[in-house]
Amino acid sequence: MFALTTLLAGLMTAQTAAAPSPADQQPQMITVIQNGVPVQMMLVPVPAQPVLQQAPVVQTQPVMPQAPAQYPPPSYQPASPMKPVPTRHPDEYYRYNVGTNTLGYVIGLFSISFGAAVHRNLAIRTEYNIYKNYFGDGWGVGGSLGLPIFINKAWKGFFLQPGGKVFYIHTDGIDIVAGGPESLLGFQWELRNGITLALAGGLQFVFISNNSPSNEDLGLFRKGVLPAGYFQIGKSF
Repeated sequence: MFALTTLLAGLMTAQTAAAPSPADQQPQMITVIQNGVPVQMMLVPVPAQPVLQQAPVVQTQPVMPQAPAQYPPPSYQPASPMKPVPTRHPDEYYRYNVGTNTLGYVIGLFSISFGAAVHRNLAIRTEYNIYKNYFGDGWGVGGSLGLPIFINKAWKGFFLQPGGKVFYIHTDGIDIVAGGPESLLGFQWELRNGITLALAGGLQFVFISNNSPSNEDLGLFRKGVLPAGYFQIGKSF
């Protein structure tokens, strides 16, 4: 009995290990020795049952449509109008110029000048002055006329200015009248928006008359050569 059980177990193991062919699935006759007596037995193979594996269950949820994102409406600001940048042709020049001689403020001489260009290189310049003595009761008025000749163009660059001036001064009870021709050499800078700076220097020949009882009151300055010049800040237009 033990031998039969062992044989059946071996056959079942062999059938399980190897995949059965169609020939192996037919009934087979085998002889088994049982208690010393041979016994014929029919071995009917049983087809192997397929093993079913359960597939994993995947739970799905319906995808809900999402509302579109809410963005604030774009804000549009009107563009500021572009201001044209004033430009001038290199050959163009300003017609007029006004200014004041800041150098005269040091000695109490206040002035304002006005100039008009009659040509690209030629202008007429007039200046009006008021004098006040900081340390006494002297005062005076005067004026000048000049013809600045510009090498480049009016109110810019080097210039030569011939002209003349006249003054009336009252100081210490004495009335003085002075005047004469002058010649200046200068340079004028043209900054942005027509702002100008002008520096000029030269000489003037002065004639002086007065009602003083003694001519020694004015000494050598009754007639002679004096330095002249100005530093002017102005505006061209």
